[in-house]
Amino acid sequence: MNRFVWIPLSLMGIITLAVLALPACNSIDRPVAPGQVSNSAPSNCNGVLGDNTIEPQVAAVSDLWFDPIVPTSNTYLESIALYIGSSTSTPVTYEAGIYSNNATGPSALLEETGIQTMNGPATLWNITSLKNSVSLSAGVTYWLAFQVSNDGYRYNTATTAYSYQPAGAFGSLPANFSGTNSSGFVLSIYGVTCP
Repeated sequence: MNRFVWIPLSLMGIITLAVLALPACNSIDRPVAPGQVSNSAPSNCNGVLGDNTIEPQVAAVSDLWFDPIVPTSNTYLESIALYIGSSTSTPVTYEAGIYSNNATGPSALLEETGIQTMNGPATLWNITSLKNSVSLSAGVTYWLAFQVSNDGYRYNTATTAYSYQPAGAFGSLPANFSGTNSSGFVLSIYGVTCP
């Protein structure tokens, strides 16, 4: 009698272990590689702040670039999306972040993604989570920033403000802006926000 009870319990234990061994899934139920954690933003994080258009012109200057955003309501910035067009098999290194505003341009770094690397060739939106989410206030100007070590990012001529800062060598985003404020370009970069 005990033998018949023991077999079903053993099979149940095996099935339970098999289910626990399945790969984790991200927020859209796609498997994540073993040992990795999904970086997908929660499903309610779908607000867009910035330019989510794939602009037609391509540049490959490794300076730091800044585009202003102004939320219409209080929100949280979770991720930054940057469109990169890599035409070679060389890996592309990039980073993005968000800066506060002074009277005329960017001011202090609030948060960043850290340095990211993607394999080329690839022409796509790269959505990268910030190290920590950032609380944004309605009606306040912030600046999305990025730097790409090589290959192209997208831009277009426009009457909007932007800022730039010579980067020198590629590295972490600077704690404070010390570049030039100008106008005439819009960059393919946007923030992903949560209500």
